[in-house]
Amino acid sequence: SVKFNDRNPNRGHNEKYRNDRHRSDNEKRYNQIYSRYSDKISYLETSLRNKDSEIKREKTQRRVNWRRVERLNSERNSIKRELDSTYAQLRKELDRNNLTAYGLRR
Repeated sequence: SVKFNDRNPNRGHNEKYRNDRHRSDNEKRYNQIYSRYSDKISYLETSLRNKDSEIKREKTQRRVNWRRVERLNSERNSIKRELDSTYAQLRKELDRNNLTAYGLRR
């Protein structure tokens, strides 16, 4: 009895090679796209963390300056909005290129 792929013993290998190449092309495209956003994302994430700790520090004062907390909160929210919209732009561009936002579409 002859198995279906006995006619071409390389079939599996060729397919695997093609998939690996496809995956590495995707990886290249993913990294190219992500690198356009990575600096801004890490800058905004750092700003957000700094703002959070600033707010926490202010709230632990013996006499909390609530006006300052309010101002810091609104600064924090605008950083968060910018970060969210940057991630949204990244996702949109990845979608246009058939890549997922969580690494590579297999």
